[in-house]
Amino acid sequence: MAGGVFLLGCVLALGGRILASQGINEKPCDELFSVAVPDGQVLADNSLLGTNGIIYPPGHYWSVVVNGTKEFIGCPCLANPCFRKCCGAGMALSETEGGTCISSEEPFHFVLYDLATSKILNSDDLNFTLLYGHTCKYGKYLLEPEKSASDQYFLLPDGTLYVPAQQNITMNPTQFCLDMLVNNSQVVPAICFPPDDPGDQQQFILYPVGMLISEPFLLATFLVYALIVELRNLHGLCLMSYLCGLFIAYFFLAIVQLSDEYSSGFCTTMDARLPHLCDARLGLFYLLSSRVGDKHVLSQS
Repeated sequence: MAGGVFLLGCVLALGGRILASQGINEKPCDELFSVAVPDGQVLADNSLLGTNGIIYPPGHYWSVVVNGTKEFIGCPCLANPCFRKCCGAGMALSETEGGTCISSEEPFHFVLYDLATSKILNSDDLNFTLLYGHTCKYGKYLLEPEKSASDQYFLLPDGTLYVPAQQNITMNPTQFCLDMLVNNSQVVPAICFPPDDPGDQQQFILYPVGMLISEPFLLATFLVYALIVELRNLHGLCLMSYLCGLFIAYFFLAIVQLSDEYSSGFCTTMDARLPHLCDARLGLFYLLSSRVGDKHVLSQS
């Protein structure tokens, strides 16, 4: 019995040493709040010293083995508040280029609001960690309080974002990021879009598919009225115009809703044309209504 216990203890100890040698340990923080610590050195007190001089206490980092090399991952947000910059270092957002990151030499600093004391704080006077790169998998949008009162926001010293118009909730750095706009040198937050609801996405796909299914029947009806001379009277011509307008409107609306990626020129063109397509569809329904009214008057006479 004693020999079995001793053997089990040896196996557990050997397994623990193997796991330790492979750098497999518990992650003290989420990977979204972690940074790589290249060439990190473990000190005598098990703290980790980075090449930038930052010291990670025990329990604030972990290690992994990549291609036979031991690498360290630190958790700076456990010691200090973290803010996430949308773009990399030395870059900023460009509104004129679709919100892409371009090179910028402007210094990155921002103001914060302390809800407890109602004081305005400068980021240069605070000790915080800046993470680079947004985590928005489904896209993001900018808050512009100068254009909309519902976009009013407050950056808090603990690294969160408070937006009163959005159910008075606070967002952590995985839900938003900050960056400077090259056009006006103003630092603004970008909110991450939430994941799409599968039900809404299926419904969104169903509408354009239905439009495309209607296209052959609209075309067939148009050809019938175009080829049969007896049908090309005033009401037949009105119906042909109605069918032609619906065919074009349904085609472009379906293409826009089913496609995910466009060139900037295509988006600009469709943005200018879609309102006219909607107005055209409304006009076509008025045209159809007038045709029905005319037939009713003729039947009464």
